[in-house]
Amino acid sequence: MNATGESCSFIPLLLVHFTRLVVDETLFSDDMRRPKAEKPPMPRRTSPMVIAAVSAAVVFALYFMLAGGGGANEPYEGPRESRLHPKDNHGPFETLTTRPPLPPGPAQPEASIQSEFAFDRPLSRDAKPLSRLCWDREMFDEKSPLLPYLAPLNCTFPHRKFWEFASIAHALDKLGVVKRGTRGIGFGCGVEPLASFFVNQGSDVVVSDAPAQGEWARTNQHSQGLEMTRHKLLIDSNTYAKHASFRAIDMNNLPKDVTSGKFDFVYSGGALEHVGGEAKSIAFIMNSLQALKPGGVAAHTTEFVISSDSTRNVNVPWMTVFTKTVWTNLLKRIEDAGYEVIGPMNYGVGQDPSPIDWGRPYRAPHHFNLVAYREHPHNKDPFVHTSVLLLVRKPADFVPRPPPPRPSVQGIKMPDWWPENVAGSIFDPERPEHTMSGRLIKRLNAEFIDAAFRTDRPAFLQPDSAPISRLCWDKEVTDPASPLQKYRFEANSSVVHRKYWEFASIAHALDKLGVLRPGAKGVGFGCGKEPLAPLFAKRGCNVLLSDAPSSGQWGTTTQHAESLKGAWFPQFEQIISFADFGKKTTFMPADMNALPPQMTDGSFDFTWSAGSFEHVGGQKLSVGFFLNQLKALKPGGVAAHTTEFVISTATAPQNVECGHMTVFTKPVLEAMLQEVRSAGYEVIGPMDYGVGSDPSPLDSAPYSVGHHFNLLANDREGHRFAHTSVLIVVRRPPQ
Repeated sequence: MNATGESCSFIPLLLVHFTRLVVDETLFSDDMRRPKAEKPPMPRRTSPMVIAAVSAAVVFALYFMLAGGGGANEPYEGPRESRLHPKDNHGPFETLTTRPPLPPGPAQPEASIQSEFAFDRPLSRDAKPLSRLCWDREMFDEKSPLLPYLAPLNCTFPHRKFWEFASIAHALDKLGVVKRGTRGIGFGCGVEPLASFFVNQGSDVVVSDAPAQGEWARTNQHSQGLEMTRHKLLIDSNTYAKHASFRAIDMNNLPKDVTSGKFDFVYSGGALEHVGGEAKSIAFIMNSLQALKPGGVAAHTTEFVISSDSTRNVNVPWMTVFTKTVWTNLLKRIEDAGYEVIGPMNYGVGQDPSPIDWGRPYRAPHHFNLVAYREHPHNKDPFVHTSVLLLVRKPADFVPRPPPPRPSVQGIKMPDWWPENVAGSIFDPERPEHTMSGRLIKRLNAEFIDAAFRTDRPAFLQPDSAPISRLCWDKEVTDPASPLQKYRFEANSSVVHRKYWEFASIAHALDKLGVLRPGAKGVGFGCGKEPLAPLFAKRGCNVLLSDAPSSGQWGTTTQHAESLKGAWFPQFEQIISFADFGKKTTFMPADMNALPPQMTDGSFDFTWSAGSFEHVGGQKLSVGFFLNQLKALKPGGVAAHTTEFVISTATAPQNVECGHMTVFTKPVLEAMLQEVRSAGYEVIGPMDYGVGSDPSPLDSAPYSVGHHFNLLANDREGHRFAHTSVLIVVRRPPQ
């Protein structure tokens, strides 16, 4: 098409929307929902279809005048059809026979799709619904059963969200639960078109979304009333108001009247992954099934990892992504409860999968397989994920089954929240409200955490609390009144984890002590890919960022940075742009056991490290680094560092050596702080050694992402001990 034609290519789309608006009140009025015998006589008037046809002629004439009649080799193919009923069995909404090209973007993805997911499945128009992964070919192959549902849902281009909508609509329609007289409920509906489609097909629908005070309410995907959920191209307002209603529902606390078995179908499209982690997502699925009548069907879509597998879900900010192992265990749990998983489950994303979309922002159309980054302090590697559809039916003769017996460890029965797929972890990190309830947790806490450390510091849980040197206490992360909350979110640290306690505690101490100010000069040691340098740069500080030389053992891990770019994660764009970060930050490799002169010249307003100096080579070298780095401070400067601390004993005279790490004991730390004071520095305190009177549960390898504060580990002799983080804040007195 010539340049003029390209500039006018939007006109057919305008025609489609104009035609839909004209016929909207006729095709989708409440009268059209009535049986033919019930319809009132129509008054004589000009047919809306005639108006639409005349409008089409006018717009097409304008189109051909502007476009020059189209290119010689590209005859105009006509507008998209305005097909509003899937049972009409028309062709695809957008005529596609091959995959459209991916828009320009990065040439190579950073992660790949595992071969076990790279296979096709047969396609046919009369295919029965089944639980399955997203496959882009279902959006454009002429044999796909989804094609008749694309136009009625206003799905105008290939995209995995439209695959989710069409798959849910196809499944519930073909399984016979979307029709006149049935009743359904949707969760986390936002502004999606499914409720409008279901009402158009004759069903009554309860549309719900999260309460307005939640985080989700601040996005453009949240709905707070019925009219916000209506798609005017699919249903008129009067009909929608008669057959749909809106409720604010917390998906983690479904009301009893919802779970009392009154609905023919329930559904959610890409919502349950946002409810707060793996365990809460699974709990929502199981609770939603209780809303079904016998014979009812649940259709849910969520996120699924296709580049790897693990015994736990992968977490990214505000979302949990299911792995195959977790998903398989979930399906078994559903069947064990007496429900039918409609399948067999198909894990194919195509023998020739859709290209991986790893741009920020993501590229549409053809947005099916995505790259995201893990939200873990020590593992932010990329992974590939896509959508998955879960279909579950409640049998007509459904009889509730008791849950299977819980596993036990050393003769102690696990609590009900214990995850069935756990591999080594001794608690469910995604259920912090339950972390103190299991007998095993209390027994292990009593056995491994010394009573000397079982104290609270309630005075610190005030927004204006002054910083002090102290042990990690999980309440400082979970309590809304904690002074750390401001710094957690400023550093984009949304996960409940001790590393984020460290980041927030360092930022809080430096800020409250007056050294996080525009023009202040700071140096960080062993920084890796942590968010503190971006936060300090955002505050206007000039930052010297350092990490170990890449030739060392640490250089082979995913936590190492060898340049300014290597210290950057895409998520940090939520703190500061990389361009502005580069203006305020420089990078220098530095051996923490031999700091260069420019790092110890007394010219810095602040120094910091987060969980680094325990790795420099043992107790003596760790103490030596801490004393040496204080030389970097100018008068009035502040050092804020975190490291590891033993909470199993308060009396051991030497550090505990564990792998490549030395873990400070109370006597060793007290001796080091005395050396600091003797050198003329002030320890900001008094030092507080409390981890809480009811300590956070102990976590053991493989360590968990959430609620990870107190850890069990083995020393080099194989003895088990518990440890946590400690913050040390030191100030050089003004001259």
